[in-house]
Amino acid sequence: SLYKVEKLILISPAFDYRRFEEVKRKEPDGIVPKQFIDEMKKTVDLCLKDLDKIQCPVVLIHARQDELIPYEASETYFKHIASKNKKLFLLEGGSHTLLDDPDKKEELIELLNKEV
Repeated sequence: SLYKVEKLILISPAFDYRRFEEVKRKEPDGIVPKQFIDEMKKTVDLCLKDLDKIQCPVVLIHARQDELIPYEASETYFKHIASKNKKLFLLEGGSHTLLDDPDKKEELIELLNKEV
């Protein structure tokens, strides 16, 4: 809401980061530092309040089998985005890191090329 952007593309957005925290508790020495998680949570919480101010075109892409962020959160928050030009794509299969997922990478790139 602060910066003018032409289009917003969100891939596996962390609208609901509870599972992310659960994974971190199970693997506390993982590659994601605690400071990152704390900052991510603050940023997500701050930005969720402004979904009703987003007017630019929005493309939201989420995998139904995302192991960290439930795709249902994207369905819920998608409804709060104010833009009249918005699209939600829920991909069958896949993981949280879609661009690193060998089974979904090509499908994602094809979708992005079509939507950008």
